[in-house]
Amino acid sequence: MGRSPADIPAVAADAEVSTGLIHRYFGSKAALFDAVPGATRSVQTVQDDLRD
Repeated sequence: MGRSPADIPAVAADAEVSTGLIHRYFGSKAALFDAVPGATRSVQTVQDDLRD
């Protein structure tokens, strides 16, 4: 795919979840990686709110 050297089993292991769970919620590696920027922005927003 060329987007990242990471694979679903490695991501699942790091997150301590099953590969099936990742596939159930994201459907594909592309969808998982597409969701990351939005999640990062959400975390940043919460952190900013906590600082205020």
